[in-house]
Order: sequence, then structure tokens, then C-alpha cells
Amino acid sequence: MLVAFGDDRSRFGNAQAFMSYIGIAPVKEESGKKRWTHWRWSCPKFLRQSFVEWADQSRRHSSWANAFYQQQRRSGKKSSQSDSRSGV
Repeated sequence: MLVAFGDDRSRFGNAQAFMSYIGIAPVKEESGKKRWTHWRWSCPKFLRQSFVEWADQSRRHSSWANAFYQQQRRSGKKSSQSDSRSGV
């Protein structure tokens, strides 16, 4: 992780800035009456995939992460939305 982000902790002012950089923060768009959400396309793909896989493994090996994941699924979230929320 140190290699990916460097040692300057002030680089990201908050968690949202960090999540935006690695591409796991949702991007909301709207045009006219349509609204949609997608993930950031311009980001380090390897880092994004690393966090997605970490969230999935966290869910599989941690009881609290799995409980949160199941709660998100019951509330109607898609699997990909639930994974990204449980890992970060």
C-alpha cells in the first residue's frame, strides 16, 4: 500500500477523496429526468480491483463484514454496492 499511495498522509484530505482516487466512490450523474450511478472510470484500475477483492474476502472471512453485507443486501443494495461498502 505504501508503494501505491506514498508516505504523504496529507495527500487525501478525507476518506471520500481517497475513495474517489482509487475509484470505489460512486459517481452520480443525471440528465433531464434520468439519473444513474457508476464507478469512476479514470482511476488506477489495479488499486480499485485490489479493494474490491479485499472487500469480498473480508465478507467471506469476517463475521461482522458478512453481517453488514447481508444487511445491505436485505435493504435492496446490489452485490457490488454491498461489497464496496463493507470493505471501506
